[in-house]
Amino acid sequence: TLDAVYEIERASVILSLDADFLSTMPGHLVYARQFAKRREPGNMNRLYVVEPSPSNAGACADHRLALADGDVELFVREIAFRLGIPVEGGNAFGSDDFVDALVEDLRDAGSSALVIAGANQSQVVHALAHEINARLGSLGTTVRMIESVEPEPMIQADSIRDLIDDLEANDVDSLLMLGGNPVHTVPAGLRF
Repeated sequence: TLDAVYEIERASVILSLDADFLSTMPGHLVYARQFAKRREPGNMNRLYVVEPSPSNAGACADHRLALADGDVELFVREIAFRLGIPVEGGNAFGSDDFVDALVEDLRDAGSSALVIAGANQSQVVHALAHEINARLGSLGTTVRMIESVEPEPMIQADSIRDLIDDLEANDVDSLLMLGGNPVHTVPAGLRF
């Protein structure tokens, strides 16, 4: 299993797909420092954030689009389609100023563009984010792939979905949560 490591300071255009890389993702302290370094006049990057819930990344965004959790996949399919990636359902989101400006900025940035998918997003969103980064030439520039540092790597969003299914089926006798409150952090669309 491979993990993505982002080179935020090398990115001139960043698209965050429900990814709060400034405060909740692994490596967020380094990412926040790199992001701040690129916000100085004359060297400023541009940040687009698409998210279902407000985040620190969204608060710092130059352009923010609030979408329902399930619509993030539809959105990224549209972006991929417009960048020439063959994708099913790619022309369903529609055109608006946000999408038009984003696609133009990603094309112009090329290998200095960066697309980051958040942990709560589907495998499709992650795969398309990776495909977009590959299409733009960002792999090796703004994205490095390394061997996973997790001893038992798993998709966290799938794990919480499994827990929710077990809770709904009354298959959980006791549940102990340390260091977090999923009522406040799990996307509303997951029915926690």
